[in-house]
Amino acid sequence: MSENEGRFDKVTKSVQAILAVLITLFTFLLFYALLFKGISDSSKDVILFILGSVSTILTQIISYYFGSSKDAADHRKYQQQTANDKGK
Repeated sequence: MSENEGRFDKVTKSVQAILAVLITLFTFLLFYALLFKGISDSSKDVILFILGSVSTILTQIISYYFGSSKDAADHRKYQQQTANDKGK
């Protein structure tokens, strides 16, 4: 793996983590607004629709970071490191 690829991987992981945190915060902000702030009846349906969509995305984020996708990514990383160590 070249130095540029390593940097690209780090930037990609950072951007993924930042987006995951922002989407999580946005979801909880919508939940808070829906529960504790007065939302007009005209915009309530739109807020509920957006909240449903964002909640689905949040479920996928949680599945990625804590589910089988995370395990698979860790396994691939381990395999790459093992292959690199054998090549040295």
